[in-house]
Amino acid sequence: MPDGHAPAEAVKPLLLICWYSATGHNRALARSAYAGARQVPGCEVRIRAATRVQVEEFAAANAWIFVAPENFGQLCGGLRMMFERLYYPLETALQGRPYATITGCGNDGRGAVRDIDRICAGWRLKRVAEPLYSRGELLPPTAQSARELGEALATGLADGIF
Repeated sequence: MPDGHAPAEAVKPLLLICWYSATGHNRALARSAYAGARQVPGCEVRIRAATRVQVEEFAAANAWIFVAPENFGQLCGGLRMMFERLYYPLETALQGRPYATITGCGNDGRGAVRDIDRICAGWRLKRVAEPLYSRGELLPPTAQSARELGEALATGLADGIF
């Protein structure tokens, strides 16, 4: 540079994949989404167990993929607890940012998605992809769909679509 300073490195948008899994099913789905997202240059991608996500890291994200189980027709476990910890500290800080969901479940999954959507509506986040459900055993086509979802969200961030 003419003034002797190196050019500032462009800050990449951050996609944060937050997951909770009691059986390993949702962790595998999160890892698939992470593998797809990591293929996109121009987007930083982090994957975190929901129990380890801190307010600052969550607030720094430009978009999220929430990977959660459903039990008894509701969002449960560590992801629910993460939302409970973070909701009020970030109540007015996240407006307009995109999110997507992946739900590993025994049979339905819609209850967990409904719960996540209700929380995200309070934060005024915007859903940018249809919910992805993995019902029963995790099969290769579903893992591939999770990978494609991660790649699509990261691409949208990197390209400035979201």
